[in-house]
Amino acid sequence: MHGCYVDTLNPFPVQSKVKVTITHNEKSFIAMGTVAHAEPNVGMGISFTEVEPNQTEILLTWLVAARGS
Repeated sequence: MHGCYVDTLNPFPVQSKVKVTITHNEKSFIAMGTVAHAEPNVGMGISFTEVEPNQTEILLTWLVAARGS
């Protein structure tokens, strides 16, 4: 609910501001975030900093479905 991990060979530097868009089944989750940690040739962890309430609902729906509840 508070962030995500992105597999990438060229992660952004730590503290970089990013806009995250995740699309699944024709719906998109959009949030602003900050790169919390990065490892070259592996990926980066992003901490969400701004998430609109309607976007939180989308993410929560996906997480509940993934959990099988």
